[in-house]
This record gives sequence, C-alpha cells and structure tokens, in this order.
Amino acid sequence: MEERMRKRTIKFVFLLAILTFLVSSVFSEEKFTGQRILQHIKVLASNEFQGRKSGLQGGEKASLWIAERFKEWGLSPASDKGYFQDFENPFFNVDGNVSLKIDNLVQKRVFHYEDDWRVIPFSGSGKIIADLVFAGYGIISEKNRWNEYENISVKDKVVLVVNGYPPFLEGKIEEESQIGAKVENAYRNGAKGIIFVYKPGETPQRVRLSIPPEKFKKDFIAIFANENVLNFIFSQAPTDFRYLMQIIDRDRKASSTSLPVKVEISAKTTFDPKRKMRNVLAKIDGVDPVLKNEFVIIGAHMDHLGISPTGEIYNGANDNASGTAVVMEIARVMKAENIKPKRTIVFALWAAEEQGLVGSRYYADHPLFPIEKTVAYFNLDMVGHGDGRINFPGIYYGPEIWNILKQKLPEEIKKDINPSRGGPGGSDHTSFLMKGVPGFGIMTSGYHFKYHQTRDDYDLIKPEILEKVANCLYNSLKILANEETLKIPDLREELYILRSSTIANFIDKDLSALIDETRSLEFFDLDIGLLPLKGNSIVEIINSLTEANEKIEQSRNLSILTSPSQYQISSRMGRLSILLGIEDIKGITKDLRVLKILSKGGLGYVVLKDKDFENQSELKRGVKIFNDSGIMIFVKSSNSPFIKEIIEESTKPGIVLPANIEPEIQKLVKEKKWRLGICWKKEQTPEEFAKILDSFKDGVGYGNILIFKENLPFSNPGDEFLKLISLLKKNLKREEINGMLGQGLIDLLYQIKGEERRVMPFIPF
Repeated sequence: MEERMRKRTIKFVFLLAILTFLVSSVFSEEKFTGQRILQHIKVLASNEFQGRKSGLQGGEKASLWIAERFKEWGLSPASDKGYFQDFENPFFNVDGNVSLKIDNLVQKRVFHYEDDWRVIPFSGSGKIIADLVFAGYGIISEKNRWNEYENISVKDKVVLVVNGYPPFLEGKIEEESQIGAKVENAYRNGAKGIIFVYKPGETPQRVRLSIPPEKFKKDFIAIFANENVLNFIFSQAPTDFRYLMQIIDRDRKASSTSLPVKVEISAKTTFDPKRKMRNVLAKIDGVDPVLKNEFVIIGAHMDHLGISPTGEIYNGANDNASGTAVVMEIARVMKAENIKPKRTIVFALWAAEEQGLVGSRYYADHPLFPIEKTVAYFNLDMVGHGDGRINFPGIYYGPEIWNILKQKLPEEIKKDINPSRGGPGGSDHTSFLMKGVPGFGIMTSGYHFKYHQTRDDYDLIKPEILEKVANCLYNSLKILANEETLKIPDLREELYILRSSTIANFIDKDLSALIDETRSLEFFDLDIGLLPLKGNSIVEIINSLTEANEKIEQSRNLSILTSPSQYQISSRMGRLSILLGIEDIKGITKDLRVLKILSKGGLGYVVLKDKDFENQSELKRGVKIFNDSGIMIFVKSSNSPFIKEIIEESTKPGIVLPANIEPEIQKLVKEKKWRLGICWKKEQTPEEFAKILDSFKDGVGYGNILIFKENLPFSNPGDEFLKLISLLKKNLKREEINGMLGQGLIDLLYQIKGEERRVMPFIPF
C-alpha cells in the first residue's frame, strides 16, 4: 500500500512539474495576459485535481499547488506558520452506490441521480426497502397543537414530506419547520428514511439545503426528489398530492396517509465531524510606516464539487478556477514588478465555499490580519464567461471605496464596469461584509455556462474576459493600497447592520415633499416608509390614493408596497417602498367596506384610536374588514380596554403604539404575536432610548418590539442610530436587531396578507 501511494505521489509531482513548466515557459514577459491566466485554469481544472473538493485529496492538491506557486514567485507567506491557515469543519461526501427505485404496484421505475434526486448533505448511508408514508410538512409543534405524525405509523417506513410549512403557521413556528427538526421527527417515530419534495410549480431558489451535522444519523437516508418522482409516486395512488396539500393549507387539517408505493433507496456517504481543511494566503507587505498596518484583500474560493457519486469529475473551470487564477496572476505580476504599496496587499484562496462559505468565514472569525484594519475585500467568483462586462456589486456597503475607484480608475476600465448596490449572499464577500468590511462580489456579466455541471471545463473559458477582470482588479488594488486620503470609518459593523437591515419608519412629509427630497438619492437607508393619505371622507381618501399611485409610479426610486414579495423585489432594486395608510378613520367608519377594494390599490394600514367607533358592533365589523382586506392595524391609544378589545377581536397581528402600556397589555401583545411600536423621540439619547427598550424586554420581549424614530432621514441616519445599534448588539443577536428595526413589520405583512414565503432550497435538477 505504502509503495503504491509513493508511486502515485511521485507521478503527481512529476505531472505538476510538467504543467508548471508549461505555464512558466509559454510566457516570458511579466505582464499578465488572458492566455497566461488560462494556463493556470488548465492546471486547476485538470482531472488530476479531482474537482478540488475541500476535505478530499483533490482539494489538498490544489492548496499545495497554489502555495508552491506563491513561493516560486517570491510572495511572502501571510503568517509565521506559512501560506496555510488550517481549520476543521464538519465534512460530508456522497461516495457512490446511489440508487432510487420506486414501485407504485403498477410500474417500477429507476430514477436518475442528479437529474431526478439527490442525497441531502449529512444524510446517512445504507440501503432501504420500505413502504412509503406521506406526512405533509413533517412538522410536530406542541405549542401550535400540530402533529402530522399523530394518526399514522411510520415505523420501518420511508416518509415523504414537503419542504416549508403551512401558510397558516407563518410567524408561529421557527425551528419546527427546519430540515433538521423534520429529520428528527421522522427518525424518532421509527422511519428508516425521508424524501423531501417541494410543491409543484414552485421554483427552487439557490439556497443550500443541508441537515445540521449534529442531526447526522448513520443509518438514516435523507434525499430530495423533484417533480418527476413526486408525480410517479401519486400516479396510481387513490388520492392526489394537490388534494392532500389542500386539506393542510386550506382546511388546516393533517392529511398524513400511507401510500401504495414501495421505495428502494441506496447511498454510500462519508461523514467526518472534524475534517481538516486549509485556506492559502500570501501577501506583499506595505512600506508606509503607518499604512502598512492596514490591509487590502483580494480573494476567491479555490474549491469545487469534487467527483460525482457516478464517478464524473466536476472540474470547475469557471467556478471557480477562473477567480483563483486571476488572483494568482495578479499576485505574480505585482511581485514581479516589485511594487511597493503603502498598505499591505493580501491574496487569499478560500477552502470550502461550496460547503457554505466555510473557509472565508473561518478567516473572518480568526483573521490573520486585524479585521478592523482591513480596508476592503474584493471577491472573484466565476469570471471566465459572460459578455465582457464586469459586475461590481457592493457600492452601497462601501461607498467610500467606490468613490475613490470611480475617480481614479482609467476610463477604459470603468466603461466595462457595472456598479450596483450589492449585499450579502452568494459568495465569500459575505463573510467580510458581516464584519463591517466593504466587500465587493465581482462576477462577470452575462450568461455562465454549465454551472455546477461536469462540463464546466477550461475550453469554455474566454481569455479576453479573464484579462479584462485582472486588469480591473490589478488597478483597483494599486489605487486602494496607495490612497492616503482613505480613512476606515468608525462603527463599521454597526453600519453594516444598519444597511443590511430592513428599516421601517413613519414619514412626516406630504407626498410632493417626499418625491422632491428623494429624487436625487442613489441609495436609501430607510427601506419602508409609512405614508398617511390625506382626507376625512372616503372620496378624499380615494383621490389621495389615486394621486399617490400616479406620482409614485412616475418616480424613479419609489414603489408602493402591496405585498412582502413585492418589497423584496423593490429592495433589490434599491427603491424605497411606500406603505400607504389612513391615520384617521373616524369620518369613514360607515364606508369601511370600500377599504377592501382600496387595499388592492395600495392601501396598507390603518391607525385606530379610542373614539373611532361608536359601539362594539361597529368595532368588530371594522376589525373583520381590516383582517379580510389584508390591511395592517396600528392601535394608538393609552386606553387598555380598547387596546385589549382590538387585539382579542383581530385574527391577525398588528402593532400597538403606546403612550403608556400596562403589564396586562404587554403580556397580550406577546401572546398574540403582535408588535409594540416604540417611538424614539429626537430629544432622547441612544443610551436613554436603549433603557426604554430594555424596560419592555420581560413583558413584551425584544422579538415583539418595533423601533420608530422621529425625523429619521431617508439616507445617512447618523451616528446616534449607529450608537444605538452598538448598544443593542451587546445583548442581542443581529437578526433580533434587524427585527426591531423593521424586519418585524415585513414578518407581520406575510401573516396579514396570507402570503407564503417563497424561499426554497436550491436543487440543480
């Protein structure tokens, strides 16, 4: 065995020597070209690297080869320990023996791996032959009195469950709907395996689906199947999948049932809770006595998907040998030119991006260079295909960086750049953004061929695009590394929390002033503005609503908020979403039925006060109309019986805007999943307001609080807001702060509108 391994190693080193010689002998000049970058890709995307999966031999080979090139080119190691940053992470791989056969008692069918189904990460191994049971969403929630295993036996069977949760449980369940909880439910009830499906017609989004490693069951197989499998399962069944889902979603009843189907699933997997992996980092030291202690980082993930269970190699030329090769070539050229930057430039190749941004997140949590001294991070991911233009997202999160580049980059480079808002998600820039470092997720514009397919090979790469990207980033690095006017802002992490959160607030301007003031703004820190309509009669309100629709539609950067999903679209476009409402309904209580029609035209909320209704019957009728119309209720009152009556009468949650709120009402707000809207008055300091919030943490809970601030500007809310975030993050998680700033309002809208969140797992079928 040892002799065979020794011969393999000699063969591999010999092959690498030949490939490296080819790379270095094809070009003698020091300046980079697209062809030279392509030679790096040919090596990295060759079969010898076995798909470069971190945690396997191919990923290890790639890291060794990159470190050898850095050493050969004379680049300094990033740390005293060398070019590597070692870490451990849970590792999972589907090794082979994958098979799915289904017998519906009329016909047997074999389904193709990757085309029709996939093993879910952190599934167990083995072979299962068992009957199939449909268990709805597979949820058990005691607090909501919902148990889809209650009247069905799944012992020694395979369970079929739908991803997600019933619409009527929106906002009422959290961990119970997660994949780990569903696996645990099936396992504890004696099932041998689980098949996840999604509803027909729903398009899976690119969200990685995985069982938490701590939920790993050695002999329990979990897979995700597509609509082909689902249709075959029900093709001969005495019931219909859509009918069973209707019973759950519409009738709010469990519809778990045995199916006349036998399933045979096989899979061989590897699980290691502490697999060793490594990032590769090199640097060119800065020469300025002060600025050398600041850092500009450029990086890319060097890993890919490895070898498929059927033995095919995912070479990953575009994803992401292309980004890796560009980073390497920029490093080579800069060192060959003997540049002397004022700031230190770091070149980073990350492990395990495909497993969840693991390498870059490890670095961000255990930085070799201080995060607070890191000026900016540029991430290259998939830069070998496209139309010749360079997507440059991140300017909202790093305006000070972009403004310098916009001024100093040559025009021939800028003309090919598509600057955009950017934000977290998708690649390794996310790890830096979440620490407050301006992160730019560079990807070439246009279509990217063969994404996550075995045909992602070097012959599809366009060298001229590689050269264009390298030239752009080479110049960007040199500019930032030498820019003396660039100062790292204070409270950067707080600034990221502010910019990445959903901020909702009341607008104290009329429509015309709103449009005038926002016309020239490129980006908003305020995401949702609550704007009251003018008028004391139903006719005046209709006219005001019509005018608002017309003017907002004509504006460049505003949109009317009609649904949570529409808000998500507007947010990605950088628009301020306007939620239109009525703040005085006293004059229209006899005409409330009209509001159901107005809600379709953009009416989103009403504010209720003590004397708005003449009697209890009118109040009940009004609340029902608001609920049925999907209109959010705000209660602005210090009258506890009135607040209590509204909350108890309403079937949907709303927001209480208190002057003084008694403990009894606080408890009711918490129980009914309403929100307490607390106004931050302009004369209050961040410390004073934080104490007010703290006074409600026991009675209401931070998760049920919404913050509204007097005179909050549309952009740049100021240091006071950042100081409040700094105070809050001492005791609260980031998502809790986000909820208080405005995400809680969006969560309410999902429930009030009865809209199901469309966040589905990514399955590349």
